[in-house]
Amino acid sequence: MIFKSNRQNYTLYGALFGLSFPILSIIIILFISNDIRILLAVICTAPLFLGIFSRLAGVRQDKVNEINKGLEKTIEERTRAIQNMLDVSGQGFLSFGPDLKIKGNYSKICEIILNQKIPGKKIHELLFYKDDEKKNDFSDGFSLFFSGRTKGEVIFDLMEKEIDYGEKTLRVEYRTISGKEVLCIVTDITTEKTLQDKLRKDDENKNIILQVISHQKYFSSFVSEANNLFDFMNAVGSSKTTDDFETLQRDLHTFKGNASFFSFNNTKDTAHELEFYISDCLVLEEDINLEQQSVVLKKAYFNEINVIQETLGEHWIYDIDNITIPQNNYLKLEEYIDKKYREDNQLKTAIKHFRKVPFSEMFARFPDMTNRLATSLGKRIDPIEINGGRMPILPEYYQGLINSFVHLVRNMLDHGIESPSEREFKNKPSEGKIRIDIEESDKGIEIIFSDDGKGISLTAIEQKAVEKGMIEKKQKYKPGDLIKLIFSHNFSTADAITEVSGRGAGLSAVKAEVDKLKGRISVTTKQNQGTTFRITVPEIK
Repeated sequence: MIFKSNRQNYTLYGALFGLSFPILSIIIILFISNDIRILLAVICTAPLFLGIFSRLAGVRQDKVNEINKGLEKTIEERTRAIQNMLDVSGQGFLSFGPDLKIKGNYSKICEIILNQKIPGKKIHELLFYKDDEKKNDFSDGFSLFFSGRTKGEVIFDLMEKEIDYGEKTLRVEYRTISGKEVLCIVTDITTEKTLQDKLRKDDENKNIILQVISHQKYFSSFVSEANNLFDFMNAVGSSKTTDDFETLQRDLHTFKGNASFFSFNNTKDTAHELEFYISDCLVLEEDINLEQQSVVLKKAYFNEINVIQETLGEHWIYDIDNITIPQNNYLKLEEYIDKKYREDNQLKTAIKHFRKVPFSEMFARFPDMTNRLATSLGKRIDPIEINGGRMPILPEYYQGLINSFVHLVRNMLDHGIESPSEREFKNKPSEGKIRIDIEESDKGIEIIFSDDGKGISLTAIEQKAVEKGMIEKKQKYKPGDLIKLIFSHNFSTADAITEVSGRGAGLSAVKAEVDKLKGRISVTTKQNQGTTFRITVPEIK
């Protein structure tokens, strides 16, 4: 109806305007001239032409109005459709300006995700309502953007991508709308995060089960090592002796390495943190309180033990110590025979023989451990060689020594074997080599670890020893005397402490185990050719 009246109005206005011409013409004729009939005829037809022209102009305007109204309706429908789409997309969209206040055109799902009303609130107070420090960081960062002192991409990259929001986990993204407005996209990823965490945990548990089943015999040793460690921690909990805590630090370092081998990652990380705590307290000469740390370590360990029990059965861990009868019962039998038949050496030897295993079997974990560690360090290595070691031994006498050898392999990989590019630069194969030779001699059992890496830097040892005040700077020392320093507690040539090395506890742990068996250890090294550790221990019959 509005468009029809527009056409009529334009026609009427044109006609009235046209009528003014003949009226004005008649007045001019009466008072000016009578001989203007032709002009009068033209003027008299003016209303007709002006009316037609006005009618056409009105029709055109009506069409423009109809088009505009159609466009407005289309835009409104599309805006509503986009709004509905955004509301069901699972993502919340809102924007803010320099004052950080959220503008009114946000998607409704924002209030569902954030579980609160939004109008009038500031973005940083909404996202970080429990953390004043993060609020300030957010405000400071975006003030740099809105003032033009830095680009949006720089600030956006510094902002947290995921935030804990109550019981939810939110992904937060930012986009530049203009120099005075930023779009914030909020997504609830709680379900996605929970699923990812579950899948990651399932993978970790599978790795634990695989490692334990593949190395069942040595897992038994790991369980015994854990029990001994916990007993020792309880014993030294109230100790004031530095030597006790240094011993505990070495034991933790060994335990951490074996926990890593069996994919007990939480146990490994907790043991690593406890190492740091003890080390810091020793350096700062502060009292060491193991009560809380001991509980945390035991909890991490037994949680991962439960993974095995839940998968393989409750009694599986207890059964791994069995030979044909429980080992404790078998040992009691040995003790009884030793007392009852004190003179019968043949019987005593025979009864012990059933528990003996080839010495080389105690190294079965090392090839897999070496490959995994080399991969984590970005290095390549040939499968580790284990030669000899057929002599039967009683495993409990050498278990601590074998456990400590984890540090030799880790040090060879971290400090000795070069990266593939460095080896190729030296015209070496890109794959490094580590081998273990086990020999029986009149001196006892010799275990020889060798690698083809870059060798031990005597200069680095001397510099680090001078820094630590272990030797005098101007005094000359023999190579053998310098090499002995690598077995000192807390001595390392590494510049930084990592999970693999750098604390100086690994080689001192090896030396401590060798000393327990009244053995000896020697080292030979050649620049860019490699290093050899030769350990000799008595053969216990």
